[in-house]
Amino acid sequence: MNAPLRIYIAAPYCDAKRVRELHARIRGTEIECCSGWADGAFGPERLDEEAARLALLANDINLASADLVLVIARYAVGGEMFAEARAAWDAGKMIVWCGERQTLGAFRRGVVRCAGMSHEASIDIAISVLRVLSTWPAADRAGVFATFQNPQLKAAS
Repeated sequence: MNAPLRIYIAAPYCDAKRVRELHARIRGTEIECCSGWADGAFGPERLDEEAARLALLANDINLASADLVLVIARYAVGGEMFAEARAAWDAGKMIVWCGERQTLGAFRRGVVRCAGMSHEASIDIAISVLRVLSTWPAADRAGVFATFQNPQLKAAS
């Protein structure tokens, strides 16, 4: 059996319900969602310092365990997701960027953008591509991911 494709969904906290819906939509495929932040995100995000440190640690562990990061960016919301996108890029993760908000990070070398379409259409196309990618043997996926890797990491290895 092929190893599941592990994805982390970086999205605004206020979109946690949408992320949980994506988790449910993907469940039962060869894709495993490891964006656990959305599972416990209800209501406004109010964290004291200790809770924030624990949430950050959990996010970092989940992000590190992902093969790929799906960024869902919208205007006027989100903040941490951009830091997560940068951390993923620094770690050499493949990044698929969806949504209408295309910040400078969306144009980094190796970031695949689903642009020029509606917010929902970009997410639908990204999920379809991930479903196809998840059927490939893990070694083949690794080759594709290496193609999109942060060029600074390639030079260091």
